[in-house]
Amino acid sequence: MPKLRAGCVRPRITLSSLCRKDAARDTDGDSHDDEAPKEETAQVSNFSDAPTAAVAATAHTAEAKHQEKTSLELETATAQIASLQLSVPLSPSKASGPPPRTPRSAAVVPESALLVSKLADLGNACWIDKHFTDDVTTRQYRSPEVIVGYKYGPEIDIWATACMVFELITGEFLFDPKEAKNGTHSRDEDHLALMIELLGRMPECLHSRGERSKDLFVKKRGQLRNIKHLESWGLEEVLHEKYKIALEEAREIADFLLPMLALDPSRRATAELALSHSWLQRPRAGDTKDQSTSEAALPNATLPRLLSLPDADELFDGR
Repeated sequence: MPKLRAGCVRPRITLSSLCRKDAARDTDGDSHDDEAPKEETAQVSNFSDAPTAAVAATAHTAEAKHQEKTSLELETATAQIASLQLSVPLSPSKASGPPPRTPRSAAVVPESALLVSKLADLGNACWIDKHFTDDVTTRQYRSPEVIVGYKYGPEIDIWATACMVFELITGEFLFDPKEAKNGTHSRDEDHLALMIELLGRMPECLHSRGERSKDLFVKKRGQLRNIKHLESWGLEEVLHEKYKIALEEAREIADFLLPMLALDPSRRATAELALSHSWLQRPRAGDTKDQSTSEAALPNATLPRLLSLPDADELFDGR
């Protein structure tokens, strides 16, 4: 037999070579004698396939561990779901009545199953003295100074907050401008027209000193260039007449929102001033006397947190 070089595979011994070596044997047809060469061949072949068998055994062990891990995770998840003790019918459409209510104390969610969410999208947030773009805020919440190309700062967030508060109360946008189908006016012009109808005449700083003011306004008179006929409808009347809010409540909501919607950004309310408004401090129906001065007594628990977001200079202080 020739010598093997390092790394070579051992020559395979075949059944025919074994048969030639055993040709002198006197076979009697016994099935046991016939199987002997096959067993020897199998043993030799197994020896030559030892590396492959080792790899296969390792893969099998890894697969077994993975299946064991998956099975353990499935059992853990099943146990967590079972611990909720929720009673939900399998076929709600065929149920004779509403599902039984689970006692609050029974529906305890394991700590490992709780999810933690964080809001991290600051959109086009920027420094007060360094703007990355002039196209900021969502269209429906966009302030007039951004539309006309006038200088802007944290006041645009106060405007946007007022728009969102109105939307939370009514379920509709405060401003939802549309472009004219016949092309007579743009969406920006319609947006400004809606503002003027609700809040009054546009201040001089916006109709004369914005980068786009000359394209949107007749400079000396402060009127829109392409929209001539406007119909005034104040915020208090909109809340009371369109959304059927009680007159006293509508008046107080309007008194809270209008300073935040001042067209002149230099006269717009700050977050601190908005937080001190009586509408946020007044207790609501269902509040107990003990709750009247607590955070739970506010009209919407989310509003103070929404309004207390830091200004841009505070947010990026020291960065």
